[in-house]
Amino acid sequence: MINHTLFYALSSNFTPSSSRSNTFTSISPTPTSAACFIALILFGLMIKTTFAAQAPQPSSITTTPITFAGSSTLLPVIEQLTPFLSSPSNSPHQRYRIAVQGGGSSMGIKSVQLGMADIGMVSRELSAKEQQRFHSLSLAYDLIALIVHRDNTISNITSSEVRSIYSGQQRFWPHSTDPINIISKEHGRATRAVFDRTFDLKGRLSRKALFIGANGQAIITVSNDPNAIAYVAYSAAKAAIEIDAAHIKIVRLDNKVPDPKNALAQGYPLLRPLNLIWHPQTEPKITSLLKQIVHPHLKARIESMHLMPSTTTTSSSAHNTHHALIGVENDIEKGAQ
Repeated sequence: MINHTLFYALSSNFTPSSSRSNTFTSISPTPTSAACFIALILFGLMIKTTFAAQAPQPSSITTTPITFAGSSTLLPVIEQLTPFLSSPSNSPHQRYRIAVQGGGSSMGIKSVQLGMADIGMVSRELSAKEQQRFHSLSLAYDLIALIVHRDNTISNITSSEVRSIYSGQQRFWPHSTDPINIISKEHGRATRAVFDRTFDLKGRLSRKALFIGANGQAIITVSNDPNAIAYVAYSAAKAAIEIDAAHIKIVRLDNKVPDPKNALAQGYPLLRPLNLIWHPQTEPKITSLLKQIVHPHLKARIESMHLMPSTTTTSSSAHNTHHALIGVENDIEKGAQ
């Protein structure tokens, strides 16, 4: 900023105090004083331009759009991890603009196959054919839980009873005349594939079953129907119960509690991996993002979502990350999603 006295001296005739009293006498600017003022402004602009040219410029930052699509179980997981994955502190020169879409595991595979998504979300085991076409990474393991209305008196159900209920053989709740309203997942959902395979229900599912899509739909339906039964991702059911967002409860299966901390030790049957898949050609675009996904700091975040972190998430080197990648193949036509 220009000194006020200097500015005043250049914009008016300034008379030193030795030749007159200690006052400023402002008179009309002379051509000489005006020229000095203009010269000073030009000199200041020149200095500013010179310093601006010499000042260190911020390094270039690349923003890469990444689209996830697929499993409704993985959708909220990726949404919660997005702030960490997009944080500038993780990659000073790389930013990610992440979009997450649902639609089910089959949709995730199809989206990757057609180039509509960079990364597909698949919440089940990958078939042998699927492991030959695309790369994948197991992010975590999730349980599938059976849920009923909170007012339902049952607290445990056997595998045999589940099979009888969902095949239509058992139509009423034990010791009651209340009908059992069966809720199942729609075709193409990984949760249904795991459930049908576990209880040998393929081709045997009751025609009276109500088919829904995302976990939230099943939770809301059971919450509003005292006679309903459904199966959903344990992580989704637990989250809804914790915030008291639904009138549901999780029942034991063969007296085994669906708990991520001891599911393996108990031999809980409804356990499945949560996989991320992508086309090999996409790998250069997402390599940096994959390194962040397997960062050890994410383990606690994943556990807080009632999931079991996969052993691959403890890998901290790009080499180990790459070796955690396997292939996938679209299996939509077979209905195994």
